[in-house]
Amino acid sequence: MEKLLLSKRRILFLLLCIFMLCNKSLAQPVADGDPCPGFETFTDPRDGNIYTTVVIGNQCWIRENMRYIPYLDPLYASLQIYNWTMHYNYGSPLPQFYAVGYWAMEHNDSLYPHYGAFYNRNSSRDACPAGWYLPMEQDWDQMVDYLAQAYGLTNNPDDINGIGNALKSCRQLNSPLSGECNTPEHPRWDSFLHYGNDRFSFSALPAGFADWDWSEKPGSSTWWWTTEGGISISGWKGNIEFSTKLIASVRCMKEIQPASPLFQLDVRVDPPGSGQAEGSGSHRAGRKLSMRAIPGECYVFRHWTIGEKIISIDPSFVFEMPHENVIIQASFISLQGVKDGDPCPGYEVVTDPRDGNVYTTTLIGSQCWLRENARYIPEQGFGNNPNPPLPQEHLDYYGGLYSWEASQEACPAGWQMAGEPQWDRLIHYLVDEYGYTTENVAFALRSCRQVNSPLGGDCNTREHPRWDENEDYGTDIFNLSLLPAGITAFLTPPVFGGMGANASFWTSTQGFTPYRIHKVTSVGLGTIITQSSQGDSRMSVRCMREAGLRPAARTLNLLSDPPHAGTVLSSGNYHPGQMVAVHAMPEPGFIFSHWSQGDGLLWDSQQTTTWLEMPNHDLELTAVFESAVSSKPITPDSPLRIYPNPASNELWVELPAGEYETVLLLNLQGQLIQQIFPSGNTPVRFHTAHLPAGIYLITIRGRNSSQVHRVMIRK
Repeated sequence: MEKLLLSKRRILFLLLCIFMLCNKSLAQPVADGDPCPGFETFTDPRDGNIYTTVVIGNQCWIRENMRYIPYLDPLYASLQIYNWTMHYNYGSPLPQFYAVGYWAMEHNDSLYPHYGAFYNRNSSRDACPAGWYLPMEQDWDQMVDYLAQAYGLTNNPDDINGIGNALKSCRQLNSPLSGECNTPEHPRWDSFLHYGNDRFSFSALPAGFADWDWSEKPGSSTWWWTTEGGISISGWKGNIEFSTKLIASVRCMKEIQPASPLFQLDVRVDPPGSGQAEGSGSHRAGRKLSMRAIPGECYVFRHWTIGEKIISIDPSFVFEMPHENVIIQASFISLQGVKDGDPCPGYEVVTDPRDGNVYTTTLIGSQCWLRENARYIPEQGFGNNPNPPLPQEHLDYYGGLYSWEASQEACPAGWQMAGEPQWDRLIHYLVDEYGYTTENVAFALRSCRQVNSPLGGDCNTREHPRWDENEDYGTDIFNLSLLPAGITAFLTPPVFGGMGANASFWTSTQGFTPYRIHKVTSVGLGTIITQSSQGDSRMSVRCMREAGLRPAARTLNLLSDPPHAGTVLSSGNYHPGQMVAVHAMPEPGFIFSHWSQGDGLLWDSQQTTTWLEMPNHDLELTAVFESAVSSKPITPDSPLRIYPNPASNELWVELPAGEYETVLLLNLQGQLIQQIFPSGNTPVRFHTAHLPAGIYLITIRGRNSSQVHRVMIRK
C-alpha cells in the first residue's frame, strides 16, 4: 500500500513538472519582430492571398502591403475623369483599385505581387479583411512612441538609424549591408545615403504613389492610408511622417495583449428611425473611435450626447473610449416643412461663447450657413500686418477683415470657414435644383440691400450695410445675405477699398504657402469665382457646417445596347451621394464595352461591375456591348501580329504605331483581365502564366475602329 501511494505521488509530481514546463514554454514573451502568436501566416478568404505577420509592441502587423483587388481600374482614366474632386476627396468618390506598376503608358504585372495594390481613399476602407483594420494615426504614433521608449530610436529624418530606416526592408540598390540586402532586383529601394536595416521585420517596401498631378514608380518611397489621411517613408530620410497622397498602399493590423479590459459602447438614435449611427461595440479604454451619424430622409443631424451633456455637434467625430460602459445618442431633427432659406433646425440662433456675438442661420441644400460674416476678434487682432484698424461700424455691419492667419480662428467651435469645395457645392446645388447659371447665381445669394434697388422697401437703401448702385441687384432668395465688406490689400501703405462693390472671403483651401498665396472666393455681380491672393491681405470670413441632410431619392435607370446583348442590374431609387454598384452582364457572343450617358462615353474601364456616386438628379445610363465574334483573320502582310497563339506564359501584340489607343485581354464572359495602353510601336506584352487554360479575347481599340481576336492559353 505504501509503495502504491509512493508511485501515485511520483506520477503526480511528474505531471506537475510537465505542466510547469509547458506553462513556462507558453509564457515565453514574444519578441518584437517575431510572427504574431496564432497568426504567423494569414490567408485572406476573399482572394486566397497569403500574408505573414510581425509583432511590434502590442500590435500585430501584416508584413506586406495588401494585394486585394476585387476589380482593376485604369489609373490614368481615373485621374482624368475625377480630377476636380481628387484635390479635396483624396481621389475618386468611387472605391477604386489599382495594381502597382499600372501606369498610363505601361503595365508591369511582375511588381504587383511584391508591392501590393494601390487604393484611393474610399477603397482603402475595404482593403483589410475581417478581423483586421486600417490603422489610425494613433496606431502609428503608438508604434513610434514604443520604438523610441523601448529602443531609444529617434524619428529624425537625418538619423541613419532612425525609426523609418528600422522599418524599411534591407533590400536596396547598393546597400552597404551586402548579401541579399544589396540587390538591383525588385522588390527593393533605390540607392540612397539612407538604407533600411529591417530591424523589426516590418519590411517596408517602396511601392510609390499617385497624386492629382504626379505619380512615382516603385523604388523611392512608400505611402500608406490611415483612417484620417496617410503616412509615408522616403528612401532619402530616416523617419516616418504623416503625409497624404491620392492613391497609396494599405498595411493592416490588429492589437494583441490589450492594455486594458474591453468596455461596451452602445450607440443609439433619437428619435428612433430618424437615422443611423455607427460605433457600437466592445472597445478598450483609451481607444479613439470614428463615430458617424447618417440622417434618414427628411431629417438633419443635431448633436451627440452622453446623458444630458452634448459632446459633439459634428456628424463625424473621434471619441475616446472611457474606462466604463457608455451610451452615446445621436439626435436628429425632422425637416418636415423646412425649405431652403429657412433657419437651420436646431441652430436657428448661434451664440459664439468666446465673445457673445449672436448669428442667425440659413439652410441651403445640405449646408447650414451663418447669415453674417464672422465678427470675432482673435487675441492677436485681425492680423500682424500694419493695416489701420477697422471702425466699429464696419465690424458691426460687415464683420471683420482677417489676415490668413487670423482667419483660422474666426469661426465658433463646431463651425468651419467655408472652403472652395463648400462654395462649389453650394453653387452646383443651386444650378442643379433651381436652374441658375454660374453667371447669375450670385444674385440669389447677395443681400437685397442696395442703392436704388428696384425691389423697393428695405432693399432700396443708402444706409450701410448695402451694395452700391448697379443695374444688377441681389434678391437674397436663400437668405445668405452676402454683403460687400471690401478688402484691405497688402500694399505699402496698406489700402482699404471695395466696400459696397465686392465681397471677398478667405477659404479653408491653401494654395502655394511659400509665397503666402491662398484661395479666395469673390462675389461680384452675378458670378462667384475662386482665385488666389496673398495671405497678408485682409478679407471676410463666412462660417458654415454640414447639416447632414439626406436629400430625396433619385431614379437610376439602366439600359442595354443592343437590348438583347446583356443584362443590367441595379436600376432603382437612390439618395444623392449613395454609392451604387452597377452591373453589366454580357450574353454569350458579346463582351461588355463601356457605360455611356447620352452620346458621351461615361467610363471606359471595361469592368462588368462599376461603382458610381448617385448625383442629385435622375440618371439614365446605357451599358454598351460588342460582338465577341473575331474580326477577319490576320494575314501575313498585316502590321498587326498576335503571338504566340496558343500562348503559355506570355502573349505579345504588335500594332501599327499611332492607330490604336488600348489593348484589352478579356475572358469569354467579357470580364477584363488586363488593359494596356500602347506606346509608339513598342510591342504589348500580356503575362498569362497565372491564367487558367482556355479561350480568351484580345480587343484592340482605336478612335475610329476596334478589332476582336480569339487567343488560346495552354498550360
